Amino acid sequence: HNDFGLIVHGFWAQSKSAKTLKQHPRNCRNDKQLPLTTIKRHFCMMPGETLIQGEWEKHGTCSFRTGEEYLDTIERLYNALTIPNLKLILADKRVDQYKIKKGFIEKNPKLHTNQMIIYMKGKELVDIKICYDL
Repeated sequence: HNDFGLIVHGFWAQSKSAKTLKQHPRNCRNDKQLPLTTIKRHFCMMPGETLIQGEWEKHGTCSFRTGEEYLDTIERLYNALTIPNLKLILADKRVDQYKIKKGFIEKNPKLHTNQMIIYMKGKELVDIKICYDL
């Protein structure tokens, strides 16, 4: 049984002028596939070869020169984020997205509520999106 906890699904550039998801930059270059050794180094944060390769092709090629630079940037941001005790927060019968945001902000004082989007299905945490301005 593998329990990765929170993983990274993607990291992508956005266009301020985009009015729909499809208007954000994607698939900007036709770079060669990432070497398996590069992919394997990042499995703990993005557990899947197809996921890593797909995110690099779709999003990374629009903002980074190399896959290594893209993945190293993701890893730096991921490692700098202190994840609160989500089991404790989610055990609260009155849990909502604001309590989850509060937990992240208490552990990461430079993070602001407007940088985070929390998706929940009832009381179950589904997804956390964090926007970084690099």
